[in-house]
Amino acid sequence: MREVAPDSIETEVLGEATLMEDVRGAIGEVVSIASHEGVAIDPDAIANVLAKVGGFPPETKTSLQRDVESGAEDEGDLLGGAIIRLGTRLGVPTPVTERVYVRVRSNAVVE
Repeated sequence: MREVAPDSIETEVLGEATLMEDVRGAIGEVVSIASHEGVAIDPDAIANVLAKVGGFPPETKTSLQRDVESGAEDEGDLLGGAIIRLGTRLGVPTPVTERVYVRVRSNAVVE
């Protein structure tokens, strides 16, 4: 059995059914925003993203995880905040992104 870092993408997201639903939902919200704006998205976009992430080495961390760990300014607002703002402006609901954004922002606060 191979070693997997406890706070890697694979163990924290891909191995957790609830988090995977959040990932699928958030990607779906981005696809909805793009569609609303007339941007053609591959119908297999969600499956393709998940397949790509699934191919990363087990110890891979996201840039957001690395930023938070190092105390650097993270791109949480660039990613989640932009999606939420676009969804609001276009009338496209983004409940999953909003929930995840709040959760990530609260975890990113240094105690």
